[in-house]
Amino acid sequence: MSKSERERRAREIIAESGADTVEHFNQVVKQSHGVTFREQANWWLNHIQRRKRKPLAPATLELWKGCLDNWINPNIGDLPLCEVNNSVLKTLVAKMSEDGLSPKTISDNYIPVVRMVVASAVDAQGEEIYPRKWNNEFIDLPVVEKDKQNTPSFSAEVMTGLARWKKPRERMIFVLCGAAGLRIGEVLGIEIDKHIAPDFLTLHLKQKVRHGKVEQRLKTANGFRQVDLHPTIAGLLQRGPGLASMPVLLQHRIQFARDIMQLLSKVIELRAA
Repeated sequence: MSKSERERRAREIIAESGADTVEHFNQVVKQSHGVTFREQANWWLNHIQRRKRKPLAPATLELWKGCLDNWINPNIGDLPLCEVNNSVLKTLVAKMSEDGLSPKTISDNYIPVVRMVVASAVDAQGEEIYPRKWNNEFIDLPVVEKDKQNTPSFSAEVMTGLARWKKPRERMIFVLCGAAGLRIGEVLGIEIDKHIAPDFLTLHLKQKVRHGKVEQRLKTANGFRQVDLHPTIAGLLQRGPGLASMPVLLQHRIQFARDIMQLLSKVIELRAA
């Protein structure tokens, strides 16, 4: 046989064996990598903490790590990454639903983490190694119905009680939260000389306190804003002592933040009881 005939025959043998098909690549070549979902998840967590594009908020990182530790890795962590598909997610969703996880928790927290981990495996050209066409209908992914979500809030009675709190600093914080629609962490992040207008009628929200630490970020991009206060509230803030007696030193502010959160936790527990 001539050289061209040998090459043609070789191609025919490969084609007949199926070695050049997508199926063969998926079943043999990809599986030879042997990476488990847990291993890829660990790489992904390290990667998203170091990336410069879209830096991750500490709260988001904590949430995603919790999703992996509490549910995802115990159930599918030891599976080869190449086997994590719609069928695997269908089983995982069914188990989470049976154990009482809410539709929002499943659909908005856990399942997106699985998908991001699978998509994070890329080749040298940045192409996904295990591309997936996720099928929510097949997975039976719960639909989040906003009108059925559990959205607890303080009653008018509780807010009135907080507005009459005996300690002036805490009382001013509670009043600002209720009157200006601020998150507790946003109020705790206010610095008198930086974030309050001279006439006390405007607050400039630029940072927050979370877990006793000051963060130069807010929950969302729209969180950076100016908030106008009613003159009555501005008068309370100006006359003080209120926030004017907030600790200046960082370590004191952190302890104060912890005290406030413990106080609110007790209020919530009493309300639930």
